[in-house]
Amino acid sequence: MGQLFIGVNRTFCFESDLKTRNLAAAVCDKTKPNQVWTWSRSTKLLNNTKTGNYLLADLRGNQMVSLSFASQCSGFWPPMAAGNAFQYKNCDPEDDLQVFTFGNV
Repeated sequence: MGQLFIGVNRTFCFESDLKTRNLAAAVCDKTKPNQVWTWSRSTKLLNNTKTGNYLLADLRGNQMVSLSFASQCSGFWPPMAAGNAFQYKNCDPEDDLQVFTFGNV
């Protein structure tokens, strides 16, 4: 269980918006429960227990790969800013906006 940092600079985190229930980027704040995620290798489920939002994904290195389309990964379009909604993009391990790292809260 922990925060899911986006990119190597660890400024932005994956967040489940409490009002809209959208999955988006936000400035990292370890006190916000809507930025705390669990991931299960057996079910391939990324889950936010506070909001009930989830994402079905498999981990390939530091990328979250769609279970429906193996060539699609979770990511963000530049320029990166708080509030950007996540998108599926063609997987590119060199794309910093497709790199995710778990950190403990």
